[in-house]
Amino acid sequence: MVRLKREIEGVRRNLAVPLPSYAQDPVGMAAVLPGLDAWLRQLEPGRVLLAGAPRPDLAIALARAGHWVTLCDLDDDGVAALHATLGPSEAGRLTLVNRTYGQASLTPSSFDLVVLSDVLHTYVDPMWLVNKAHRELKPDGMLVARVLAQGDTAPCRSQAAAPVTPRPLQAVSMAVGQGLSGFERLLHTRLAPLLAGPMALEAIERGAHLETMRFAPGIGAVLTQMASVMPIERVTIGHSVRLRTCDALYGTVGPVRQGLRRLLDMLPQEADAADLGRTAPRVLGLVARRSLAGPRIL
Repeated sequence: MVRLKREIEGVRRNLAVPLPSYAQDPVGMAAVLPGLDAWLRQLEPGRVLLAGAPRPDLAIALARAGHWVTLCDLDDDGVAALHATLGPSEAGRLTLVNRTYGQASLTPSSFDLVVLSDVLHTYVDPMWLVNKAHRELKPDGMLVARVLAQGDTAPCRSQAAAPVTPRPLQAVSMAVGQGLSGFERLLHTRLAPLLAGPMALEAIERGAHLETMRFAPGIGAVLTQMASVMPIERVTIGHSVRLRTCDALYGTVGPVRQGLRRLLDMLPQEADAADLGRTAPRVLGLVARRSLAGPRIL
């Protein structure tokens, strides 16, 4: 009976926790940790499940690379819009599921790769979702999770060497971070309509834009819970200022949007030594492999 209750709770998204704003902007979605996406595209073709925040760009790229892709977390409008953009060869390699991943019934041991993007913190029981992914992976299959987290980066530094960022880029990152603080304040003033469109203004009004980071779980807890289900093989620590820039991009208009996109071309993707000392929210890219011994049920 306890397990049944956990199953019921696990499939539910916590509606009080919105998706990050960057996850609702195609440019921000692709720019927050592009190195992880590039790594995924280099994998040998296989059966792939994409779930979480919408990733039609990644789904199409993987289908073109020869993967068979199942894409969850679509609504009817999303399915129709995506179908309209697909060529025959891409459509033949894509299965579109208009249900949330937690509620989707998928065959156990059927995927070589499961990708969960930016969604774990929005579930009532995030590790139930990881256990679900574990069940649906083939033996030796991989789970790749892009996770919003915050806090001390020390727990994952041993698994991810900090890249060396040139001193001028470190100065750029610091200046951009300071500028973003002022920009975020302006988005809560009467000047906001000059900077952002209706969708962003509405999201600001209900506390979903530039506020999602307060729901991010602790980095140590994320790593501990994930490792209790399957061994973690690789950790990528995203740069906190790049994450803020992607989040601010949502809904911005005209020159403001162009300026933020130019900044993304300049900012480092991964946290350097200076950024690792910050406790700011950031994105983690986690790669874990299915253990033949089976998951430890939390």
